[in-house]
Amino acid sequence: MNKNYYFVIGKKSIMVAEAIKLLQEHHVPFKCLDDPYIFDKNEEDELMRQGYVPYYVNVAYRSSCDVYYQINDSFLYKLYQLLEKRCVMSDTHYDAMMFCVGTYTWDWSANLRRFVQIGYAKTYVQKMQAENRLALGIDEQAEHLAELAVSEALKNVTKSNDYLIIRWNYPVKNCDFELFLPILDRVFWLQHFVNVLILTPNNAFYYGCQKVALEIFRNVNCSTFYFEFSVGALYSLNEDSINRAINVLQEKTKELKKAGLLW
Repeated sequence: MNKNYYFVIGKKSIMVAEAIKLLQEHHVPFKCLDDPYIFDKNEEDELMRQGYVPYYVNVAYRSSCDVYYQINDSFLYKLYQLLEKRCVMSDTHYDAMMFCVGTYTWDWSANLRRFVQIGYAKTYVQKMQAENRLALGIDEQAEHLAELAVSEALKNVTKSNDYLIIRWNYPVKNCDFELFLPILDRVFWLQHFVNVLILTPNNAFYYGCQKVALEIFRNVNCSTFYFEFSVGALYSLNEDSINRAINVLQEKTKELKKAGLLW
């Protein structure tokens, strides 16, 4: 590696986790930040005084200095280039990671459907999903409670519903879409349930159609609403609002089904 890079790593993913292994293997200096992934200006100045060139990966802080780099995708291949090493990973495995982190499109379920459609086995995709959640820092409690929540939700479901309501007793504290993957990765394999309302102790998260997400917001007593990249909406709901949200979901599902928007 020609330059004396120092890697500052923010938000994790399966791609970043693989890259960290590579950094460790080649004894390249790096630091992993905690949420909210901000690298202090004083820390940057100190690195540069030591002769390092900062290289940021998914970091919230943006330097005003010209001699830094910020990358948000394809970090692993970029790192191989910087290390002047040949990528030993198979194209298949790399593509699988790219699908999991949503590089091709922000639509998470579309990524996974495409991957299955081109012939990769369910067991392989599930393995990649699990590795991605691990890289994101999702803990065993979240996984265990997600398994219970999905199983419980399915007890009250019939094929004609085409929606799924899941009560997940896990405190998801912020609006990051990835934090709901313990539920959504499992729901993905239940073909008719892209129309999902996840209820947690702190909030509610809808995954499905943007029109339904907005209709829920209009019809409930909701103090916060966040819609991310046309994939899902986060709400702050009390119990009365939850009941109204469910009523909206039931009614609008009929329209989605008639329009052929459920799969």
